[in-house]
Amino acid sequence: MKLNIFTIIAFVVSVFFSHITYSQYLHQQGKYIVDGDGQEFISRSMGLGGWMLQEGYMLETAGFAGTQHEIRALIEESIGKDRTDEFYDAWLANHCTREDIDSLASWGFNAVRPALHYNLFTLPIEEEPVPGQDTWLLKGFQMIDSLLVWCAANEMYVFLDLHAAPGGQGRNADISDYDPSKPSLWESDENKRKTVALWRKIAERYANEKWIGGYDLINETNWGFNGDSNGCDGSNEPLFLLMKEITGAIREVDKNHLIIIEGNCWANNMNGLFPPWDDNMAYSFHKYWSPTDVGSIQEYLDLRNQYNVPMWMGEAGENSNQWFYETIQMLESQKIGWSWWPMKKINSVVGPLTVVKTDDYQQLLNTWSSGETPEPDFCYNTLMQITENLMIGNCEYHPDVIDAMFRQQTEDTAIPFKEMTIPGTVNCVDFDMGRHDVAYHDKVMINTGGIGSTTWNNGWVYRNDGVDIERSKDPSSLSNGYHVGWLDPDEWMQYTVHVTETGSYAIAFRISSLDGHGSFRLEADDKNITGSVSPVRTAGWQNWEDVKVENIVLYKGQNKLKFYVEKSGFNINYIHFERTGDVSQVPLKTLNSYCSASGEKVYLAVNKQFDQSIALNINDFKLLVNDEIRKITGLEYDTQDAAKLVFTLENPIKSHDVALLTYQAGKLAAENGESLKGFFDQAVENKTPYRHLIPGKLEAEDFTVNNGLALEDCEDTGGGLNIAYTYDGDYLDYIITVSEEGTYQLTYRIASDSQPGGKIDLQLIDSEETVQHVHTVDVPYTNGWQNWKSITASAVLPKGEYTLRMLVNQKGFNLNWMKFDRITTAVNSLKIPDRFKLYPNPANDRVTIVDSKLNTAFNELQIINLHGQVVKKHLVQNSNNVTVSLTGIPDGQYLVRVLTQDQTYIEKLNVFR
Repeated sequence: MKLNIFTIIAFVVSVFFSHITYSQYLHQQGKYIVDGDGQEFISRSMGLGGWMLQEGYMLETAGFAGTQHEIRALIEESIGKDRTDEFYDAWLANHCTREDIDSLASWGFNAVRPALHYNLFTLPIEEEPVPGQDTWLLKGFQMIDSLLVWCAANEMYVFLDLHAAPGGQGRNADISDYDPSKPSLWESDENKRKTVALWRKIAERYANEKWIGGYDLINETNWGFNGDSNGCDGSNEPLFLLMKEITGAIREVDKNHLIIIEGNCWANNMNGLFPPWDDNMAYSFHKYWSPTDVGSIQEYLDLRNQYNVPMWMGEAGENSNQWFYETIQMLESQKIGWSWWPMKKINSVVGPLTVVKTDDYQQLLNTWSSGETPEPDFCYNTLMQITENLMIGNCEYHPDVIDAMFRQQTEDTAIPFKEMTIPGTVNCVDFDMGRHDVAYHDKVMINTGGIGSTTWNNGWVYRNDGVDIERSKDPSSLSNGYHVGWLDPDEWMQYTVHVTETGSYAIAFRISSLDGHGSFRLEADDKNITGSVSPVRTAGWQNWEDVKVENIVLYKGQNKLKFYVEKSGFNINYIHFERTGDVSQVPLKTLNSYCSASGEKVYLAVNKQFDQSIALNINDFKLLVNDEIRKITGLEYDTQDAAKLVFTLENPIKSHDVALLTYQAGKLAAENGESLKGFFDQAVENKTPYRHLIPGKLEAEDFTVNNGLALEDCEDTGGGLNIAYTYDGDYLDYIITVSEEGTYQLTYRIASDSQPGGKIDLQLIDSEETVQHVHTVDVPYTNGWQNWKSITASAVLPKGEYTLRMLVNQKGFNLNWMKFDRITTAVNSLKIPDRFKLYPNPANDRVTIVDSKLNTAFNELQIINLHGQVVKKHLVQNSNNVTVSLTGIPDGQYLVRVLTQDQTYIEKLNVFR
């Protein structure tokens, strides 16, 4: 008995001290990762992809050599083994240096995730002198040692990620350097044994290193053990068993560090990997080309809560700045750390650093892709130049990427991309840094739908926002070599500039246009200072000419200029400003009128500053909204801009309102005494958030919020896009205005190659977040994902402003559009006596009707569906209330009709379970 007690005490003490030991390091504490002080640690990590393991897409060789072993074989064939070894030595030395780590720390990163290739640490099993034994190589360990020194100096953690395990762990071969001609990790017990031994060796060497953040055991397995070939369904027993074996080997020598587990299917299929088997673990999912809301990671949050274990987003990137901002914002709101990918690659804008691609390197790629062998010296010199370009001092830095990942997380403002002064030139690609709709507006600025979905950028150079930038062939000395193209109506870019001197300016817009189509304007602090400008026909997208506008007034100081596209059909390179005289030389005139985003205020802008000593008179103005006079309750000079008036309205302007402003010339004048001329019915630009008008048609892709759905090219009549890859719980939100209450026929344009074809739930959500169920629609099988069919259903919609939610109740369909046609007057527009009551409403299994008129000799109660069919009858005698069962009545909207001896009463009933 004493022995048992002492054994228990010893066990408890050992557990206690083991927790004290690893508490000095990053470690698990319930659902979160904490540091040595017990503070929650949110990793802001950068993946060092391409350094210890080359992937073809990072070198632009993917079309003919995707894996590292293929790339190396191609180089050896071109320049020989000795020169190839020299190239790889330079690659490893220059790709990541102390200066890189110092820079990452200065930008805001607190960790790095190096992608390890096993062949820097040990030989492949096929090359071992003694089968079953391991030859250890110093190169990989020395690289980690140096990395740890650099990171420790910056108090940054290192998450060791086995990106290429012995034999390769995935069919997506580029990621893990998998060679299908040899046994993979999963097809070889010897490769598994070597993987376990490698992790034990790493853990033994770094067991007491404080700045090791954790061991990410196997990156992105994508191997079908059963079911899908990439392991996206089915169980993961071989992965589970190997992870447990590796964990055991690590714990023999290292009880300090966090162990990180990734699922199958590029890390995201975690079937069979729970519950956790170690008390210092975290699970890692990866996130690419997907929605940015919490719902997109809900399954991992649920696992975190169920098993009380941390989740880590171990890899994301390859998207736009707006996606970076939104995804990081969402992850950190859920206390989930992240690691981005990658720090640098050749000729790419999606990371902080671009390795400059030389013309010679492009020539080398062309030679290789054609199947020819390049001249050895040319190939060697070209590759060695690329290793020089790898040095951070020779890379192109992308401040817009870093701004999206860090500053924009807390600041909803725009800041200059480059300092620009006027007089001078504004290069249009140098628009401000900031979130979408803060620094710029672009039709497509994010990819949430997966590989093959609509991309956010057509040019792929210079910057990583939605604005489409391409290299320019404009010979003008004012060009910086890039211009903005693929412009769509209502897109805009903002520029924060410093005007050095107040005056009259001439503006030259550098334009190319194939046919002379399109129009644009330039705004200064929301004033339309140029009016609508049309481009000239230059007969080519790279033929450039100036379009000039004169007599533009600009005031000294900081100005926010906005280049606004009214109609497409041109490219824009730069805007050049020359001061031509004093403000007094320009006539006073009205520029534009517009309403605030809330619709509660209207602004009138002129080109000169007002004499604010002149008293304002509301009666000098008239505002028409939809041809009716709208009362103005307040009028004042704008305190932020002396060239504006501000009108306060009794009732706000709504999304689809048309407003016109009239001024009967009175006393208004500029500072120099010049009077403002009167004007009649000047259009007021409606800047309230756009709402889709019902009745009307909603294209599926015109959503405001997309939770989990993908977009793809549509083969239906009219083309465009459709939403696809529906799963239960996915939804789309649309901001709508229902102009008239009533019964509507809804037409859904759908396609399905699934049996059953799925279900759609339609919901209305009001400003108080109250959800009203509209109806549920069964989607039929159409014998193909692009075999389109229209289905109809009816619903009662109340008048007002709502969020319309299309919820996937059951997966298995594509949606092209929804159409709303009003067919009857709404039931709730009828006058209903107060004494007629239904409760509960919405109802579930029964409803109670209360009416004093029921307490008569004979009454009939009917429940009627929206097709006019009576689905339930009930006779009532000598009672003022009755409870009716709703068993067998489907969810939806109904009319309850009470027929008394002298009158008929109707009320609306919602049935929703």
